[in-house]
Amino acid sequence: MSLSRLIALFVSYSFVGWVCEVIYCSILERRFVNRGFLRGPLCPVYGFGALAVVFLLEPFAHSIITLFIAATLITSAIEYATGWFLETAFRTRWWDYSSFRFNLHGRVCLLNSLLFGVMGVLGLRVLHPFLLLLIGSLPSVVLDGGVLAVSIAVCVDLSFTLRNLSGFESRLASLKDSLDRLGDLDIRENLEGLRERLRLDARDASLRLLRAFPLAVSREHGAELDVLRRLHSALARSRRVAHAGHVDRALRPALLLLALVSLAYVFFR
Repeated sequence: MSLSRLIALFVSYSFVGWVCEVIYCSILERRFVNRGFLRGPLCPVYGFGALAVVFLLEPFAHSIITLFIAATLITSAIEYATGWFLETAFRTRWWDYSSFRFNLHGRVCLLNSLLFGVMGVLGLRVLHPFLLLLIGSLPSVVLDGGVLAVSIAVCVDLSFTLRNLSGFESRLASLKDSLDRLGDLDIRENLEGLRERLRLDARDASLRLLRAFPLAVSREHGAELDVLRRLHSALARSRRVAHAGHVDRALRPALLLLALVSLAYVFFR
């Protein structure tokens, strides 16, 4: 298999994984959640997991039970290793299954592992043949050019993501310095002041990470992370109020016009 086809498969599985994560998490949160560390619509851990299943388990594709068990174990090992690495490197646990039954150190749980096993079976027996057919039908020039463009975009996205992950811990540390000078009452009364002091706005990378990983747990800054969540909620509420105000102002002329048309219809019909 050529490198271009391998990268195309990785990107395709990463995109499918992102779609599954967004649908699942958006249903749970009852709002759109751009899941994953990257800003783009990719979850690379799914790409690695899918390729591992495809290349390691293809000889077992004829046996659904064997394939399911092996896919469950492989994908769970990848999720556990990824969670451990991110927690060790950035001192934050980005997902936490401690509240789920049959979890292992909060990094994997039985429910998600079984879902990954089902996805592994469907991926190898249904999705993979379709992707091979689709990618194989592309002209070499189109495939190579598309892979190059996507690879550049992912590398740029990844560089920003790594910078944001590194800055997340420093953001919490700076928040700790501000909280040390305030009591709990002052914290409740000065969320807006804290937001301005930290220069938080809707585009802040730390808030995007919190939206993507609402169950994140910090090793050293648990209290600060809780306040950052409250700042995020306050900012979201202010945006909704402002948006409602804009909508209301935009609707006023239309409502006035509708009222005038209704009056004209009543008097001149």
